[in-house]
Amino acid sequence: MRIVFVHGMNASLSSGFLPWLGDALRTRGHEVITPELPNVSEPNCQEWVDAINTSIREPGSDTVFIGHSIGCVALLHYFEQADMTGTPKSTILIAPPYFIGSEKFASFFVPPVDWDTVEWKSQGFVVIHAKDDAKIPFNHAQKYEQLLRAQLMETETGGHFTDVKELPLILDLIDDRDVEPGSGLPNDFEEIDIVV
Repeated sequence: MRIVFVHGMNASLSSGFLPWLGDALRTRGHEVITPELPNVSEPNCQEWVDAINTSIREPGSDTVFIGHSIGCVALLHYFEQADMTGTPKSTILIAPPYFIGSEKFASFFVPPVDWDTVEWKSQGFVVIHAKDDAKIPFNHAQKYEQLLRAQLMETETGGHFTDVKELPLILDLIDDRDVEPGSGLPNDFEEIDIVV
């Protein structure tokens, strides 16, 4: 399986839990892709989307996406623009912001994410958010749960997960995730009797 990880602002391939996660995933036989995002201290959404697009060869049903913080928003904008050969197996969003009012992040939120398009670009969404996150309030995760029909996994501690060195919950999700395409979406026609 291919695992694509999009980090957040002021992060790098050697920060936080990313080195541990990369090693753990490779040990399990997964290919790990971490796009080199430009200008991590002054991020621009389209530049990050372009970097993600350059790093990934035709994402398909063998792909799991993981985003952290503002990287989650860049990932969702990538989904809006991406041509995919298949629907990615799963998307895990860690501490995603729904909106940040600062001008510094305007490119990530204006225009807003096209939720109707994005929810079809993954077989399932999982949001991981800590109750004690001082940067992004927990109600942002609840907004993602609603808009993407995502599974919300809350932790009591962990903050914004920037100082966490290991996050085994991600490995459990990747190992256990067995989702049929569209299974996260309700079937509005299930109860309708069709008379011919």
